[in-house]
This record gives sequence, structure tokens and C-alpha cells, in this order.
Amino acid sequence: SGLLREPKQRRSVELIDTFCNASMKVLKEEGGQYFSTNLITETSGLVVSSLYRFFLKKMRVCSII
Repeated sequence: SGLLREPKQRRSVELIDTFCNASMKVLKEEGGQYFSTNLITETSGLVVSSLYRFFLKKMRVCSII
């Protein structure tokens, strides 16, 4: 998978799902040229440090959505 580490707790799985859903929304509404970690976290309502706990970079998010 495209994750740095596999989630072990349910809340971590939910966090990843939230980032994936936000990523799909950003890609659909804004397109790839505006796809950024800042926009993903803004859309998800989560902080960027949470994103980087599981994903090395934004393209890793794409690899699992």
C-alpha cells in the first residue's frame, strides 16, 4: 500500500479514510493542478502533521484512493 505504516487502531483507519475522501473531493472539484497537502487537510478539517504520520507525500495519498 502507499502508507508509511499500517493503522492499528480504528481511529487511525478513520483518519486515513477522511484524508482519502478529502483527496477525492479535491481532485474532483479542483483538479490535479491544485492538489496539495494543505488543500487536503483544509478540506478534511484535519492537521497536516496527521497526514504525514501515514503518508510521505501527497502522491502516496493518490496511490490508495
